[in-house]
Amino acid sequence: MKGPWPAPKVDRYEALSAKYAQDWPAWGHRKIAALMRADGHAVSDSTVERALRRRGLLLPVGFRADRRAWAKAIDWPCRIGCEPTAGVSLDQRGLLT
Repeated sequence: MKGPWPAPKVDRYEALSAKYAQDWPAWGHRKIAALMRADGHAVSDSTVERALRRRGLLLPVGFRADRRAWAKAIDWPCRIGCEPTAGVSLDQRGLLT
């Protein structure tokens, strides 16, 4: 009988991956894994992806494309150094508020 295979690395890093994902909600599993590696943890992209999937924290497919489309929809009045249109702001996840 084939069953769920043990995943000790995913078990070990699940809580930590979830903490990073909650601290950086707009980041995908690859950037979170890179940040974890920069902080000294030996994780792979797939380990972080599996850990986040277990907790339901994976971003939907096309999330970045949606953010880019929303950014283009905002009528930014000028280039570098100017304030965006009054009353329009983005939250930490990059969504319009």
